[in-house]
Amino acid sequence: MEIAGDTNDNKRQTKEVESATQSRGWDDNAIQAMKEIEDLQQSFANVVNGLNATRSSRKINFRTMVNPDKVDNSYFVLPMATVNAAKHKFENTLVGFFVGKKVAFPLVKNYVTNTWNKFGFEKIMGDDEGVFYFKFATSKGLEQVLEHGPWLIRNVPLILTKWTSKMTISKDQVTL
Repeated sequence: MEIAGDTNDNKRQTKEVESATQSRGWDDNAIQAMKEIEDLQQSFANVVNGLNATRSSRKINFRTMVNPDKVDNSYFVLPMATVNAAKHKFENTLVGFFVGKKVAFPLVKNYVTNTWNKFGFEKIMGDDEGVFYFKFATSKGLEQVLEHGPWLIRNVPLILTKWTSKMTISKDQVTL
């Protein structure tokens, strides 16, 4: 396997990465973590018998992530601007999960859309652990939903709490 490792290529790639992270970041189509130069079509029999009709090596360009900030005992540092941007996306959000039976996402979405619309409900998200995220237009609407509880969907209790940037989201840590 050949690896592109010439210093001019590395400098050019570093400049490309730096300019891309300053502009559009992950949305930039010019950045690829690994770019395969040549796609080989070989049969298993030809490889085993050593018959290679095409070139047998692939050329791959490796790119490194460059971050000028360094922190001891850490492999990666997130810029504070990125952390703050993500933090604000979850303002006015309730985090909830069901105790006991699992309730299907479409059923939960339909129920909260119809019931909480008057409180400024905007959208719902769910994760693989059965935790739901309910986004509201205002903190007042969020507070009203908490005040009008407890909420049951299909007679299964929905436990709700306000989202904070320091919370650990785990159903196992909640005590009733």
